[in-house]
Amino acid sequence: MQSIEPFVAEQLAAWEVPGCAIAAALRDYVPDLRLHDAVVTDRLSVADLLSHRSGLPRHDLTWVGHPSLSRAELVRRLRFLPLSQDLRQQFQYCNLGYLAAGHVVDVLSGLPWEEFVRSRLLTPLGMDRSNLSVDDLSADPDHAVGYERRQGVMVAVPARPVTAMAPAGAVNSCAADMTRWLLAQLGGGQVDGRAIMSPGTVARQHTPHMLVPEDRTFPASTRHAYGLGWMIGRYRDHRLAEHGGGIDGFLTECMLLPDDGIGVAVMTNTTSSAMAPILAYRVLDELLGLEPLDWFSTFKARYDAALAGHREARDARRVVAEALLPRPLAAYAGEYEHPGYGTLTITAEQGTLTPRLARWTSA
Repeated sequence: MQSIEPFVAEQLAAWEVPGCAIAAALRDYVPDLRLHDAVVTDRLSVADLLSHRSGLPRHDLTWVGHPSLSRAELVRRLRFLPLSQDLRQQFQYCNLGYLAAGHVVDVLSGLPWEEFVRSRLLTPLGMDRSNLSVDDLSADPDHAVGYERRQGVMVAVPARPVTAMAPAGAVNSCAADMTRWLLAQLGGGQVDGRAIMSPGTVARQHTPHMLVPEDRTFPASTRHAYGLGWMIGRYRDHRLAEHGGGIDGFLTECMLLPDDGIGVAVMTNTTSSAMAPILAYRVLDELLGLEPLDWFSTFKARYDAALAGHREARDARRVVAEALLPRPLAAYAGEYEHPGYGTLTITAEQGTLTPRLARWTSA
């Protein structure tokens, strides 16, 4: 068992929200859910949250630095976070949209999102080993440990509790359970002859809702839109729904070819590898009976370029750090408060400034 990161939680959150039309204005159902722009708030829908078109950029430090905040409190802070685009103007991946959608489930169902997902999805699907917390993951005697490469060495990293942000990344699962989820996606919401989701719900998840940037595509594997928890495109002229994601030592890739009845999920316990999509593409090639493409070389070139870019950015930061400052370093130390992010504390020690946002630090 291992963490299967944000994408599965997103798909689970894209369930029919009880009592709320997916395209209706949220202010009519959950008045306390407000964004920074009142006009956007008046038009915001569940579909906007689930297709990353709300105008919110990532703003991830609002929750990474505050793991103990409740879901309701994080939602309350959304009104203080500046939007970078107008509503439905541009695709901007934002985990906070799924936080807000989970809050809608909390309010309208009368159940915590976790209980709703267990009772309406995990249990009916037979995903008996899947769970929604780091504690439950650790309690499983056969759970995976996440790893990252740091300064050329692979090291174990602790699992990150994402209690309030559960709708965006708290699902932990295994290969057998993920197979059940793939069957439901490919079967119009049915598994073993039982309807778990309505065909309309599944169709909406696989339907384009927002255009995505072209830089997310390869010649043989394109992405032109985002559905509800799925990237939409084509793979070697076959309709494709895909999503990958990662969290602290885990990367997962999930791909569907709905017209061909093919689904693949590859789970890896490291964020320092592109193996998940490489393996997924190879499985698709084999099942389609096509000559396999050399995805290893394609991803290696991109991976090496990303590492080089990281090194260049790190070296550039060192150059800036060595530049002359207009005032003594200690003058920048202090506490800086923001109603959405909380209090940022900056300390000056041994000629270095160290920022800390609640439990997050750059050190």
